[in-house]
Amino acid sequence: MLTVAPIASATEYKIAGVWQHRPFSWADRNLAKGNHDDNMRASTRLRTWIEIIASESLKGVVYFQVGHQNWGYQSQGAALGTDGKFIGILESYVDWAIPDTEARMRVGLQGFALPSFTTIGNAISTDSTYAGGVVFSTPFTENIGSNLFWFRLENDNALTYDSETKKTFNPHDAMDFVGMTLPITFDGVRVTPWGMYGFVGRDSFQGTDFNLSIAQQGMMPLGATSSIISASDKAHGSAWYGGIAAQLSAFEPFNFALDAAYGSVDVGTSELNGRHFDVKRSGWYAVFLAEYKMDFGTPGILLWYTSGDDANPYNGSERLPSIFPDMYPTSYGFDGTNYGGAALTLGYGISGTWAAMARINNISFYEDLSHVLRLVYYQGTNNTQMVRDKFITNPQDTIGSMTYMTTADKAVEFNFDSTYKIYDNLTMHVELGYIRMDQDKELWRSVGYEANKNNFKYTLSFQYMF
Repeated sequence: MLTVAPIASATEYKIAGVWQHRPFSWADRNLAKGNHDDNMRASTRLRTWIEIIASESLKGVVYFQVGHQNWGYQSQGAALGTDGKFIGILESYVDWAIPDTEARMRVGLQGFALPSFTTIGNAISTDSTYAGGVVFSTPFTENIGSNLFWFRLENDNALTYDSETKKTFNPHDAMDFVGMTLPITFDGVRVTPWGMYGFVGRDSFQGTDFNLSIAQQGMMPLGATSSIISASDKAHGSAWYGGIAAQLSAFEPFNFALDAAYGSVDVGTSELNGRHFDVKRSGWYAVFLAEYKMDFGTPGILLWYTSGDDANPYNGSERLPSIFPDMYPTSYGFDGTNYGGAALTLGYGISGTWAAMARINNISFYEDLSHVLRLVYYQGTNNTQMVRDKFITNPQDTIGSMTYMTTADKAVEFNFDSTYKIYDNLTMHVELGYIRMDQDKELWRSVGYEANKNNFKYTLSFQYMF
């Protein structure tokens, strides 16, 4: 008995981390002509995971981040003295198995990622999204599982003081989502249908947080400011999504994948420019991947199409509503970087565009040295009338979606990224990028905007993993 007691209460600790430093980044991040932005930046980001494991059935996890800190920024603690506070908690949860069952519960701050098998992330919410919630997982059979979830994305961020009751409250500022994923797995085949429903308070977009701004621009139509949304005739709106992610790898070395979804967010009707304005956004997207693994690398093609706005700016938006996509199809226009920086030049999501990409992953002719090569053609699916009516004057203002592109606009992006393993735990990344913007000059000049045709990026970064 004396020997069993200490063993039963033994706790195991696991620590893992990614420490990233980018001593050099030169890039055109602002596409506007004559923007006078600073092209040169350097930065640091430290991410650490700590697992406290009581047994196979119970553990706690905390995941915190120091940075992203741009060198020289006082507000980020990276200027002279380096004494600022810039620490965040991304995850903090407890995960346990329900006794005498195969089910598990995870409660706390955790990832809010929707299914995706196309290697570029879900267009609604990717694995860079975190929120407080509860996830219940259990298998139905050996090949079919289920995940039920509830996440609270926003609440009590728009409080109002009532002088009569002497209380501070706002019953219309919560944003909650409930949903289910149904992963089905067989040899060489994965299919995950999923769906979710959300309650969206008309005041849930009140606030100045950057992540909230991304959600507002991704979920709402052009012209829908937080004050216009709060003036809606619905105290609580609704959101619903349905989608599927599928992968076929049974015919190796071929690999095929498909992600597709439809979504709608409706917060009622408000008023804009003296007219009725539908505070609604609904649309769809589909991404297809086909690749073939070879000795020197993995060539493939990736195609996507997403719905775009029509010619009426007052009937809501026809673009896919996204919560926090942070997708990674490329390393310059999007966030597919090895912390090379200068990412997200084209935005977080892909709504309002279609694209065709040719790429070769994992190119390697020498030990410890690998490359990625990408060439992408983009074109918009939004009606040009949205610009003519001046509902948008700067295409990069839609950070919650992709840079706003009409059917008359197109772009080309090229990436050549290299990774060299200095040690098993230390790698060096060199990323080269080019984006050529080809906008309808007459259209955008009518709202006072002109983009640089040629945009470049070069970054050098180091990554230590343990």
